[in-house]
Amino acid sequence: MSAHPKAPARDTISGRPPSGERSSPVSLLLLTDQFLPIVGGTEVTTLREAKALRLRGHQVRVLTLRHNPRWPRVEEMEGVPVQRIGGFFWRGRLRVRFGVTWLAEALVWLELVRTRHTYDVALVRQLGRLARPAALASLVTGKPLVVRIACASAPSRGAPRQARGLHRGGGDVDLLRRRQYLAPLTLQLLRAPRVRWLALSTRIREHLIDAGCSAGQITQLPNGIDTSAYLDVAARRAGRPPAAPGDVLTVVCPARLSYQKGQDVLLTAWCTVRKRVPTARLVLAGDGPQRPQLELLAAELGIADAVEFAGLVGDLQALFAAAHGFVLPSRYEGMPNALLEAMAAGMPCVATRVSGSEDIIIENESGLLVSPEDPAALAGALVTILTDHERASSLGREARARVVRCFDQRRVLDESIRLYSSLVRSGDSGPPRATRSRRGARGSRAASASMRALMDEVAMSIPRGRQAQPTE
Repeated sequence: MSAHPKAPARDTISGRPPSGERSSPVSLLLLTDQFLPIVGGTEVTTLREAKALRLRGHQVRVLTLRHNPRWPRVEEMEGVPVQRIGGFFWRGRLRVRFGVTWLAEALVWLELVRTRHTYDVALVRQLGRLARPAALASLVTGKPLVVRIACASAPSRGAPRQARGLHRGGGDVDLLRRRQYLAPLTLQLLRAPRVRWLALSTRIREHLIDAGCSAGQITQLPNGIDTSAYLDVAARRAGRPPAAPGDVLTVVCPARLSYQKGQDVLLTAWCTVRKRVPTARLVLAGDGPQRPQLELLAAELGIADAVEFAGLVGDLQALFAAAHGFVLPSRYEGMPNALLEAMAAGMPCVATRVSGSEDIIIENESGLLVSPEDPAALAGALVTILTDHERASSLGREARARVVRCFDQRRVLDESIRLYSSLVRSGDSGPPRATRSRRGARGSRAASASMRALMDEVAMSIPRGRQAQPTE
């Protein structure tokens, strides 16, 4: 383990040492294909996690690709060191397709090996182009590697007719196989003993096992959010009186405009919602490649006047405070942060029964779940939260309680730190596995037991019929 100045771990909110956190500081290198100024879920959560880890006294830096030659190679973002590595540029953009991707991968591998004494654990934030150089570097340096899987497979059924012009995606492993040259080699490298897979949800764990990964290499740990940041919004919502007749009733869907997120199904459902609730208004907060097709679909369905394409929204809390409900009609997911944030804000939420959402929501208690690609069921759930104030208020209260109890950032971060520390203590960053100390093995077993306890608490609150549902 690298030598670092000792610093007391601090709570991400209060700055106090959290109970149970007594491990020495760990130096982490977070690898991500894309990072800010590119804005997306992975980019935002990577920065948020890096800041929280640094507040706990751990050394963290981000290594990413330099997609634009005008971006600085090295900078600091909100206290987090960021390093960008380029490759072959053409017309102002980094080329990462075909043979030239090897140049970027080689430069990343070289940096990982060259700076091996500055980090204890490397964490690939999402399976992609940096997974192969990270696996090769781990093989050479002996450093433990954690690979975070953010998305499970898409349902196997074909695209519906209303999804004209929209294209299917897939789970992280599926995308790797489809997009990366020599993907089987990458996956074989990632099955090495020093690699640990991090699954965000139950369905992602099943996705990895189906892909041939060893169950013993998989750690299931959900996303976490700072629930205290949404306390004021939740309090304002709880004190809001029922809507008066004729009031505009707004439902918000903050998500990238893409096939994955299912906004085409939502627009079809909104035709029914509008007929039953004439003052209902849908706000699609986000942008993406399918915006033109979705705008055309809204016009064809005759609901363009009831749908707002708001684009990227900087202040989601203000949007949550004003809206009457939240919807996420995804075809597939990992563990959607937007749903966690909406629930933390005390919103009545409707989501599809897909990876992550089915782990977060207790059906009919902390939210409503419907099957993906079922506009009739989606419309019925939305009408419920718009017309039944008591039901909507109850769902909102239970939603916040659920997230605070099981998905608070402080608790999830505690488990992440235990995982990283156990990998270091168990000898994964130094001696071969055969020479590990008993003390390190005990530390690894203790971390695994603690993490199992957290996931057991999440799973115990999910009705048995939902815990092992097959992908539809």
